[in-house]
Parts: sequence; structure tokens; C-alpha cells
Amino acid sequence: MRVAVVGGTGRVGRPLVEALRRGGHDVVVAARSTGADVVTGRGLDGALRGCAAVVDASGPSWLSTRRARDLEGFFAAAADRVGDAAARGGAQHLVVLSAVGVDRLSGPPLLAGKRAQEERARRAPLRTTVVRATPPHEAGADVAALTREGDGAVVPPLLVQPLAVADLAAELARVAVGPPRGLLEVAGPRTEDLVDMARRTLSARREPLELRELARHALRRRGRRRGHAARPRRRPDAHDLRQLAARRLGAGVSGPPVAQPVRPTRPDLRRTP
Repeated sequence: MRVAVVGGTGRVGRPLVEALRRGGHDVVVAARSTGADVVTGRGLDGALRGCAAVVDASGPSWLSTRRARDLEGFFAAAADRVGDAAARGGAQHLVVLSAVGVDRLSGPPLLAGKRAQEERARRAPLRTTVVRATPPHEAGADVAALTREGDGAVVPPLLVQPLAVADLAAELARVAVGPPRGLLEVAGPRTEDLVDMARRTLSARREPLELRELARHALRRRGRRRGHAARPRRRPDAHDLRQLAARRLGAGVSGPPVAQPVRPTRPDLRRTP
């Protein structure tokens, strides 16, 4: 099957392209570096023409507090351009990567952007599957980068169920080559604190950054305490954060070593009515 991956050079897009190719599929990488730009729409028609399925794993190339407010506009416009180009190119299935929590949390700019992306994607003139995923293991450090001021950053004490990017990519590949399924949610196998995740990843990267927690009562008042945590079935963690950080970043991470071997498993997947 010919499948286009929009954002195919990004954190999720790159392993998704690899997973699809391992499955024997003809993959088109649609990214600015390959001449397809979701911001201007330039090159999208040519890239998506003749593809049976299109996966939208695109995201902005910037990450700063000053421009975080623009996320909603970015994702809405990109979804319109991708959906229209996919339909014109003859695609039968559009897969959109979204985030768990978009239907019940209103504060974070990323979720507002993803909510706008979902709404626009569902208006596209072709059948759509929305895959809502919990944050990756690197999410804590991403939040720290977004809120960084000088040598400090603010990370909210949210409970999340981080999902390894490799597992998410494998699930997106399975969804892309299958029939449209409406709405799915994918979550990691266990709950972790976002602040702890940030500390471990920053320690692995040897980034001396002071983390400050937001007051928990303020988070509860805003209705954010539930964070991105879903309620999947418990399974052994195939990608423990400490092993993942040490393996990918080549640096030690604080905390006791993990004794059990790492074995790849399928991420928890829940069908949402």
C-alpha cells in the first residue's frame, strides 16, 4: 500500500516511516525538507497524489512560550490543507495523531491545537481515524523547554501514562493500513509523574535546569490534575523510562536499575465509542 506520512521527519513521523517500510509498504515522506509544507500548502498535492492512506503526524518546528498561543491556528490550518490535499489525491483513509485529554482539558495550548486539528480533520471529504495518544517519555523535558526562563522552568505535577514513541509508531502503522476506525486512544502501561519524567530526562542529557512545580491546588482548581492519564489494562512496561533514556541519550539516569529484561509489547489500546 502507498502511504504518505505528513511530518515524516519528526519525532513520531520518522519511526512511523520505518515501521511502514518494514511492513513492505510504499511510503512517501511529506515534510518541508522534502518539499511539502503544511504551513503554506506548497508541495502537498504532489506528495499525497496516489496515496491510499495519509497519516498526519505534523507539528510546528518551533517550541517557545511566546509562540505557544499560535498552536491552535497552526494545527487548524495544517489539518485543512492536509485533508483537502489527501482528498484531491484520491486517498481513502486519513489518520490524525492527536492527544488524550483534548475532550476534557481546556488549558494547555497543545491540547487546544489538537482539538482544532480533530475538528477540521473530521470535516475532510474522506474517512478519518483519530488516534489520541498519551505523551511520550520525553514530554516532561518538552514542558520544561516550553516554560524555561533562564536556568529555571515550571513543570506541572500531572499524572501521565507515557508511551514509547516506537510503540506509538507501530500502532499508527497498523491503523494506517487498516480500515478507518473512528476514534482510538493509546496509552502507556503505567502512570508516572511529569515532574519526575522531566528530572530524569534532563539528568540524562546533563542539562542543569532547576524545576519548579506548580501548586497542586491551582491545578485542581483549573481541572487539570487528571492530566493525560488514561485507564488502560496494566501490562509490563516494555520501555522503562530509565532504560529508554540511557539507551537513547547515552547517559546515566538517577534511580535504581531495572532488573527485568526489556521485551517489546503492543501498547494498550482502547476503543472509544
